[in-house]
Amino acid sequence: MTDFQVTLNQPVVDEAQLRQSDNLRSYSQCVVCPTCKKIGFSRADQQCNPLNLIFGICFPSCWIAHQVFRKKDLTCYNSDHSCTYCNSNIASYQAC
Repeated sequence: MTDFQVTLNQPVVDEAQLRQSDNLRSYSQCVVCPTCKKIGFSRADQQCNPLNLIFGICFPSCWIAHQVFRKKDLTCYNSDHSCTYCNSNIASYQAC
């Protein structure tokens, strides 16, 4: 008979999940922390991007097309994502 050990709350994390910074946006999202390897929602500290805001007000149709083409949010916020468990920096998102 073989012995095996079951460990709860320890997800198996591969390298593809750790390269998730390309998928983050200006709002909080479910991520795998590269430091503590826990799965949870990131803390998104948002800052208004004035250049993006001015461009969106002056040229709304061009701004929407530009944001959709670059696969960006239709918001004017940059954000810094951090882990809610260990407070380490995960990634930064630039809206413009």
